[in-house]
Amino acid sequence: TNVTSIVAHALEAAGGDDARARHTIVVLDEFDKIFHSEVTDQSFHPVNNLLTLIGGSVVTHSDNKMTCSLDTSSMLFICLGAFAGLDEIIQKRVSGKTTIGFGASGYTEAPKEDLSKQVTKQDLHEYGISWEFLGRIPLITATNKLTTADYKRILTDSLASPIQQYDDLLSKAIGVHVSISGTAAEHIAQQASGSQMGARGLSQIVTELLTPAIYNIGNDSSIAKITLDLNQNGLYIDQQQGPRPVKEDHRQHAPDPLAPINCADTLGSVPFGCIPDWNEVTLYSLQIQKASEDVRWKSLSQPYPKEEIDAA
Repeated sequence: TNVTSIVAHALEAAGGDDARARHTIVVLDEFDKIFHSEVTDQSFHPVNNLLTLIGGSVVTHSDNKMTCSLDTSSMLFICLGAFAGLDEIIQKRVSGKTTIGFGASGYTEAPKEDLSKQVTKQDLHEYGISWEFLGRIPLITATNKLTTADYKRILTDSLASPIQQYDDLLSKAIGVHVSISGTAAEHIAQQASGSQMGARGLSQIVTELLTPAIYNIGNDSSIAKITLDLNQNGLYIDQQQGPRPVKEDHRQHAPDPLAPINCADTLGSVPFGCIPDWNEVTLYSLQIQKASEDVRWKSLSQPYPKEEIDAA
């Protein structure tokens, strides 16, 4: 993706209002991948474009659809990333030798708390981020790691919960609801907290468990709800019987657009009390039908032969 397209997205989100677009909050996710990948040359073109964008200047975006410019000096840029391997750099720094010589006390014990909270710009530079970038980022902070309670809350209360997403999908499609018990949510939260996938691990675990049940409900229309639960043998799917809501198929009532129109039958069911001449209404209908069949429009003032009107 072209870095300058951020300017176009900001203007689009602001409804074309240049003054509002200048105060856009831009979130750059996976920011660490730019510097911790195979491309390590700091003159890499997207890196230079990001420097211009974050540094604050008039940035111009041009493509086949539009050309626009925007001053990014007042924009707020938030750079997010997991920064895998940064902890090792911090640990090496904080647990290094404090003194040398005969009075050396050896290595300092590494702190037990989250090392990412002690990150410095020097650590980030050693990680691979250039000083040009670091000079444009005034504030560096670290978020707390997700706890088991956080993972459980994502499963049960968040709109981003995979349980909620499956429930929305299946209930709207075939009327089958999906839920999770408290004990199952606690168990899955503990599994996710012990992995390195973060909150994405919740979706993987839930999908693996629900996939067989989703195939099953397609073959058994008596299943109205499935619940992810836990017993002494582990996680399992509890399938509950019940009627599903009847969904009317509107396609059954839709007229066939290719079927011939019987003017007498169609107009006979419509009260035309306000039309003084029934033949006039029939004439209009015949003219519309004839124009559609011949793929051309004729003037409604052009009369049709009397025998066609009488036949209708």
